[in-house]
Amino acid sequence: MSERVEASKTVVVRKWQKIDIPRPKHLMQGYRGRDAYQVTDQGIAWTFPVYVKGDANAQATGGERKLVYSFKEQVWSEVH
Repeated sequence: MSERVEASKTVVVRKWQKIDIPRPKHLMQGYRGRDAYQVTDQGIAWTFPVYVKGDANAQATGGERKLVYSFKEQVWSEVH
């Protein structure tokens, strides 16, 4: 008769907390939506297409802007 051994599982529970993060008005030039977000342990990465004058809503020609909000510093910075 063989003995059955089950592997143990580790469960990590995180509590979510609402935080209010102001938008960085000085970095919003060319913003019209179509956001993508990624949450990390250090902060939030926010990416969106940049529109220039004359662009149609579905055709941003100004590239892409990536901003990172630091939970520790509580400030937005642009990633180049």
